[in-house]
Amino acid sequence: MPKFKLLEDVSVVWYAETIEGKVEIEGEVVTFRYHENPKGIEFYILDDKRGWIQDYDDKFDCIFEICGHSELNKNSKTGEEFELEHEE
Repeated sequence: MPKFKLLEDVSVVWYAETIEGKVEIEGEVVTFRYHENPKGIEFYILDDKRGWIQDYDDKFDCIFEICGHSELNKNSKTGEEFELEHEE
């Protein structure tokens, strides 16, 4: 078997991650996706009629703000509660 030697540290040159979850907010259950890669971040809400949409109600913005702060992430567990802290 051939042997080789690493001449430079390995580095990440591209990444993309999409998390998906189901939350209840203001009595409404919604499924969301939060996608992040080096070019930016995209947010989606699952609409029963239109599929994954980005033109969702503003009340869901807090979900994505919390994802952006890395509080809601792939390690979050069922039953956890989140609240966006507003600066006064």
